[in-house]
Amino acid sequence: VPTKDGFVDYRTWSNLVEPEDLPQQEAILQNTAKLGGHSAREFRIRRPKDKEIRYIQAVETARKNAQGQIEWVVGTNLDVTERTLANNWLMDTKTRLALGIQVAGLALTEVDYNTNLNHLTVEAARLFGLGETAITVPRETVHATFHPDDRDELMRRINESLDPAGNGL
Repeated sequence: VPTKDGFVDYRTWSNLVEPEDLPQQEAILQNTAKLGGHSAREFRIRRPKDKEIRYIQAVETARKNAQGQIEWVVGTNLDVTERTLANNWLMDTKTRLALGIQVAGLALTEVDYNTNLNHLTVEAARLFGLGETAITVPRETVHATFHPDDRDELMRRINESLDPAGNGL
């Protein structure tokens, strides 16, 4: 909650932090206040007006007085909810994709046309008869595994799909 002077007292802050996050966050903050230095962390708060969970990134620095004693801690809290939710969604999507690939028994190959290399997953290496580990090989190595009866047609289709004047299919 923004304040006129930019300061938020400890009680206001601690009442907003999610209860399961609070002990660790207090420990980090107290450690910074006791030992000095800097800290950086992330935690969740529940916004008072709508009870929505927000993800906060915090950084603090302990400030010392002229005698070298820690006098106060200054920090900044940044709402990183959208970034955190997007990262969570991406990780969930990656997990679902990996599970789908595993269940479907798919083999993936990433082709780098700048280096002319194919990056094969373990399953793709197995499929092409190129071993039992993920590997990177020249495209020609993969093309050499095509059945002789299919090779001309596959190469025609590959070249057609790479032709800038073609339809990409």
